[in-house]
Amino acid sequence: MTENNNSIDEDSSLASSIASKPRLSSRILITWIELLIIGIVGGLFGVTIGGAPGFIVYLTTTVLTVGIIFYNINELIKDWIQAINETSQ
Repeated sequence: MTENNNSIDEDSSLASSIASKPRLSSRILITWIELLIIGIVGGLFGVTIGGAPGFIVYLTTTVLTVGIIFYNINELIKDWIQAINETSQ
């Protein structure tokens, strides 16, 4: 009976460690959607304004794009570190 309980505990800990791993595909999808929204809004707004202010909007859109990529990479790394720390305990 105790052997069966140990097997269940091992299976549940394995399942929880697999479930706690970050999901790369969802992070990629979120990043793609954020970049798409920022790119479309920034592009339309920059074209509408035009001139020097439009150029500033384009530069701001570029900075926001890089920020979104860095933020999502940071979140993915944080999730991986947290998953590694949970499995090592």
